Amino acid sequence: MTTDEPRRHYPPPKYGLLILCFSTLLVMTLLGPLLVYSEAPLTGEGNPVRQVIYGLVMIGAVIGVGPADWRRVTAVPTLILVALAWCWASVAWSIDPGITIRRLALTTLVIWSIFIMVRQLGYERVVGIITIALTAVLVVNYAAVLLFPDYGVHQANARYDKDLIGDWRGIMQHKNFAGATCALLIPFMVFAARRVPLVLRAAAIAASLIFLYFSQSKTSMGIVGIGILAGFVYLRYTPRMRALMIPVALIVAVVGILIYNVYRDPVALLLRDPTAFTGRTVIWQMLFKYIADHPWLGTGFGAFWNIGPKSPVYTYGVNWITDVVSGHNGFLDLVAQIGIPGLILVLAATVVWPFARLVLPNDIPNRRGALIIALIIFCIAHNGTESSLFDRDSLVNVFLMCAIALIPAALAEAERAAARGDNTFAAFGLKLG
Repeated sequence: MTTDEPRRHYPPPKYGLLILCFSTLLVMTLLGPLLVYSEAPLTGEGNPVRQVIYGLVMIGAVIGVGPADWRRVTAVPTLILVALAWCWASVAWSIDPGITIRRLALTTLVIWSIFIMVRQLGYERVVGIITIALTAVLVVNYAAVLLFPDYGVHQANARYDKDLIGDWRGIMQHKNFAGATCALLIPFMVFAARRVPLVLRAAAIAASLIFLYFSQSKTSMGIVGIGILAGFVYLRYTPRMRALMIPVALIVAVVGILIYNVYRDPVALLLRDPTAFTGRTVIWQMLFKYIADHPWLGTGFGAFWNIGPKSPVYTYGVNWITDVVSGHNGFLDLVAQIGIPGLILVLAATVVWPFARLVLPNDIPNRRGALIIALIIFCIAHNGTESSLFDRDSLVNVFLMCAIALIPAALAEAERAAARGDNTFAAFGLKLG
């Protein structure tokens, strides 16, 4: 095409449809613990309604971006695609190909939909929608605790996790999900909600911290502060200092959570109720044994936990471990499913590439970069004791993908603003750079 040839103009995205689809995805994610709850776990059963809704979200996203320009539909970063390709390759060696295909199809739908919609909606719209959604969930969680404590608070008649009695969970089915939603709202209020009056932002942060405390979700408690600290490092320091300090913050967060869980009370850890989530070290030992025997390929994506009698847990685990549905460590779970090469690819896509884009010199306004860094550190470190990385529509995985997708969205907006000669972003009043 010569320079004199007119540029092709595509119709603008259908923002109303994209907002509806993205909001639906968030609602499905936040209500996911309720939708996937089953009285008969360990069977590998799926939820057809949930899968259909995500399929419709994907279709709506493709229609919304306007497929006349296929670059809008192929907005997923290359490293994410490579990691997904390895996961799909694992169907060939999966011990249960049917479950692998079903769980991987949902994972792919969710990830692809997020990158398509975030890229077109842009940073401001996405952050606004997420902030509203998390705030609404916080309000509803408080309502559940105060008005319906028999449901909003873990009770003595719970089938599992007797040691959780009294912990707040709101509508989130488990206190760890409730804790994560509270923790995730805090960086949005600290770094993004600049148009919200300070008193309201402070009230939202205080309410989140109070609920987080009473949920006793220790993983979220421990790492949200480190994520916020890393965000302030991004605000205050030069790219060279960011490149040194922010990766250290991530390492400290992951290692600190692991050490806390191993050494907080190792004797009691092994003697507590075996169906509780406190016996992580015993579960990890079992995973290490399996990984030592299958380091390169694993069971196939999604084919380790909660798949029925084919699961290796019945060979490598004993007693109560066979009733567990998660390894409570996203890194070990991925190695067990897609091998060491698979974990390396996933970490390259979700940690190395995002950090490189953010800590090296770029045009992303500092507050936007600070929010993204805080979210990524929280979501990655959260996998030190909970499994969510590349796991379908799990709450923390969805927010991790949203955070990564915000990077190209923020860069594109900064480039457009620079081309227009703008020095500020109207919605936030932020200077470029």
